[in-house]
Order: sequence, then structure tokens, then C-alpha cells
Amino acid sequence: MRRLRRWPRIHQRALGIIALLLCGCGKLSAQQPDFSNLVFVGDSLTAGFRSGSLTADSQQSGYAAWLARRINTILFQPLVDPRFLPEFRLSESQFPFTVQRPAGDLTLFPRLAPFIYATNLAVPGYTLGDALTYVPDTSTSQRNLFPLIVFGIPTLQSPFAGRTQLGMAELFQPSFMVVWLGNNDALGAALTPLSGRLTPPEVFRRQYTELVGRLRQLGLAYGTKIIVANVPDVTAVASLTSRDKLARYLRRDVGEVAARLGVREGDFVTADSFRFVADIMSGRLPGPLPRDFILTAEKVVTIRAGIAQYNAIIRELSQAYSDFRFPVMDAYAVFNDLVANGATIGNIRLTTDFLGGIFGLDGTHPTSTGYALMTNYFVDAINGFYGAAIPRLSEAELLAIMAKDPLAPSPAKRADDSPAVLSMSENDYQELLNRMLGGERPERPE
Repeated sequence: MRRLRRWPRIHQRALGIIALLLCGCGKLSAQQPDFSNLVFVGDSLTAGFRSGSLTADSQQSGYAAWLARRINTILFQPLVDPRFLPEFRLSESQFPFTVQRPAGDLTLFPRLAPFIYATNLAVPGYTLGDALTYVPDTSTSQRNLFPLIVFGIPTLQSPFAGRTQLGMAELFQPSFMVVWLGNNDALGAALTPLSGRLTPPEVFRRQYTELVGRLRQLGLAYGTKIIVANVPDVTAVASLTSRDKLARYLRRDVGEVAARLGVREGDFVTADSFRFVADIMSGRLPGPLPRDFILTAEKVVTIRAGIAQYNAIIRELSQAYSDFRFPVMDAYAVFNDLVANGATIGNIRLTTDFLGGIFGLDGTHPTSTGYALMTNYFVDAINGFYGAAIPRLSEAELLAIMAKDPLAPSPAKRADDSPAVLSMSENDYQELLNRMLGGERPERPE
């Protein structure tokens, strides 16, 4: 493996000195792994994406930031000016709960501290394959927006130039890594029902095998310890609305909704479908709803089967090497439990429904409170495997986070307490797909 150039070694020394100063305020036990050089690799969930954007506030409220604080180590983040791409807000629309993005200033340089090299290398939109193979360039396509924000514009002098996300992480010779990849290998198939495709499981296996092999080399060379997380059920995000929930929201019989919209049991509709729903239900437009707005029950089964295969691969590879085993934070089980049971903080119950307090206004990424809850699951997994003693966020701390979080819990309820459902304009939904997935919605069939 290539030795670090001068900049990363200096950067590492700075990390170590600051971490030692911080640890003096609350020293962790001797059994702890070495967290002084902490690096994150992942996608929008690890970056701290919230309510359709990546901003300094969302980044500092993400699970990566909270985990670094609990460990008492420094995390360098590529903090983004909130004026560049503001988060979604609820509009005044009465049908249903429509979100809109305020105008941003795309002329601004997005990085608040452009000369800091980030140790949270997570990039919104990245798949597992992107982390291994995609090298950013200076083009201005949507695909390149967030890599350039996170990594900085590559120059001949930059140690990041010509490197992938994982290649950049390797430069740091990290003492501990958090790796959460694979979510976008499934998410696009759910949010773009006609065009979105799962990464084939055999491709996922090959890529994850390469990932683990390279992480193992870090472990053997530098003693790097890691934790990974697996893939949750992306068909249960709040941006997708089931037929039965839609009927309750519309206060119509399920059979009428099915007949007019062509939405069957087990189907979901996307957040950009509601501009047609009202007109079809009132008879102003003929039904059914165009197929590109319906995630069918059959595709749900396919996506869930793919995720099950991904997670089996991750579990298998976590135990594949006797000299490099690592814990898996079971995001799949955690999310399923939250869908079924919600979460209670104090006497306040949060759910995974839209405006239920766990998902933000894009219906796909957590609120600040949701990220705080996620932090504790990572803490538990690290402590359980490595015998560490990282403190969890206490109930009092979670309540304090909730008190500052306008979306947890949300007061937005209809008088009859029917469920909130997420609606976006065609432009906002397409832009969100571009930001999250680099994806394009296909032309709508006639």
C-alpha cells in the first residue's frame, strides 16, 4: 500500500493531538479500540443528508457527528453553506402535505471551509460500486456536485486527486472506520419504479468482497478496526404511500381508490403522483394513475429479496477472515422494528410515517432526532463487539435534541387525525432524485 504523503500524515498528527486533548475531559476505557483517527465512508445517510439537502446544520446533526462526539474524537466534515441548497419546507397546500424547496443561491461556493480535508467522506447518491470505482472530475453534472463538495475540486497538488472514495479513506491510514454502503443499490428501484434497478446480487457480492479485502489490508497494515451497517428495507420509507394509507387520507373506500387509480394491495405510490391523484379521484382526469408513479407489489417483493441477499452477503463477509472480523450494525432489523413499533422518547412516540418524527421532509432521510436514535444503534454494536464503553445518548439528551427539532414530533395533523402523506412537485421530485441518486425519471407513458 502507498505510504501517506506529507499532508495526510500532518493531518493525522493534528487529529491525534486534538483527540488526546478531548479525551482528557472524559477518558475512555483502556479496552477501547483506537478512535483517534476516525474515518467515515458511505452515502447520504452517513453524510447527514436531511429534508432534501446537505447543510452544515444537517451534517452536524447526523449520526456520524454524534458518534464522533460520543467517542470524544474530532471529525472533519465538509460543511455546506445552508444558502446553497436550502432544505425542504412544508407549503401552504392543503392536499396533501406538500413540500417545496426555497430558492437557493447556486452561485455561492458551497463549502464553508474549503481547505479542510474531510474525514467524513460520505457522498449523497453513492452506491457500493461508486465508492470503489468512481473518480470525481470537474464537470458540472448533477452526478459530480456532491463529490466535489465533499472531496474538494481535484488539483494536481491534492492528495485526493484521481482517487475513489475508498482510495481517499485509505490515505488516512485510519485507526477506526465506519462504513455504510449499499443503500442506494436498492433505493433507486423503489423511488423510480419503472427505470430504477437493483444492483444484481452477484455484482454486489463481487464489490463487497473487494471492499472487505481492501479494508482487511488496512487492518493488517495499520491495525484499522471497522464497523459496517447493512441495508434497510427501502420500500418502507415515508416518501412511498400504500394504497390503504392513501384511502384513509382521501377518506375514500379502498375499493374505489383501487378502481380509479389502479393501485392494488401491496402497491405504493410515489411522492410526485399526487398532482394526478386528486384529479383522477374527482373525475377531472381519467384513471388509472400512470405506471411510473406506482411501485407495484411484485417489484416490492423483488427489492426486498435483493436486500435480503445483500445483507446475507454482508453478514457472511463480516466473518470471512479469521484475522479480520467486524460487527454489522443491523440497520435492516432496526428499521423494521421502528416501522412496526415506532420509538418512544420520554412520553413522546415517534413513527416512521411522514411527519411522524423519524423521517424528514424528503420522506427518505432521518430528522435530527432520527439520526440521534441511529447513533445509539451504532454505539451498541461497537460496544458489544469490541468491548468498548462509548456512552449512549441518554433519554435526557434525546429529549434536548427533540426540543430543537421542528420535525420531531410534528404538530401537522388533520382534524380527523388521518395520516399525513408526502407530496412533491414533478420538478422538486426530479431534483431530489438527482441529488440523492443522480437519477432521471423516464418519460411518462401515454
